[in-house]
Amino acid sequence: MKWGSSTYVPTEVPSLVAIDAGASDDLALVGQGSPHLTQPPLSRLAYAGGKTFLTVQAAGAPPLQYQWQKNATNLPGATQCFLALTDLQAGDAATTPSSSVMRLAS
Repeated sequence: MKWGSSTYVPTEVPSLVAIDAGASDDLALVGQGSPHLTQPPLSRLAYAGGKTFLTVQAAGAPPLQYQWQKNATNLPGATQCFLALTDLQAGDAATTPSSSVMRLAS
């Protein structure tokens, strides 16, 4: 249930992905619970030696598990919905950041 800037999704309803209410409307998003990205990482422009921060938003049956990857290899400890990259090098570039950098499971 959305109230202000916080969102609560009851765990007692496993197929419920999200609910929202307004002054004159209500919305319940029901799914089969499969994890999926609702907002993939956005493209970023960063310079060699610089840093950037990637985030994703996901929905699905809890608990959601995140794993960031580079070249199809898991990045150790990169298991949150965000990824901080520092000391960037040319080899860190990707043309499509959402193509294979995030693996999601529930």
